[in-house]
Amino acid sequence: DYMGKDCRVVRFPGWQHTLGKKDSKALIRNSICQNLYCKCDSHQVKRVFHNLICNALEATNEHDTIHLGAKVDEGDDFVEVWVENTGSYIPEDLRKVIFDPFVTTKKSLGRLRRGGNGLGTSICQKIIRKHGGTIACSSCKHRRVTRFTFTLPVLGASSTN
Repeated sequence: DYMGKDCRVVRFPGWQHTLGKKDSKALIRNSICQNLYCKCDSHQVKRVFHNLICNALEATNEHDTIHLGAKVDEGDDFVEVWVENTGSYIPEDLRKVIFDPFVTTKKSLGRLRRGGNGLGTSICQKIIRKHGGTIACSSCKHRRVTRFTFTLPVLGASSTN
């Protein structure tokens, strides 16, 4: 239970540690500028960010863009966070199973073309669900944009766990 005694308050703008890890010429835009606070195990949620950002980097080419964003509407109990990249498209049939273990796009997307083990998004889903949040993937073929969106409870929100 991530909402137990090890619960930490996390400030979103500090999560830029993974952005320089890959040799990528993609433009990375971080619009997480608000002071958004949530209740979570910061190490586990950093794993989610790391995985989603690395996946985006691997799926982009030289002139593509990765966009990190977050918002919370007044009165909402959840922060909505997204990692979006241009240059790739995940077909609907694959999006339906993208969070299943051993499902990977690495053989068909991106310039690095390294095979993955297909556990990253499954682990992300497990972490986010244990925090009481949700995670989803959307992709637009026409615009060649893929977005992973997840939610986490904001500080002060009542927990339903």
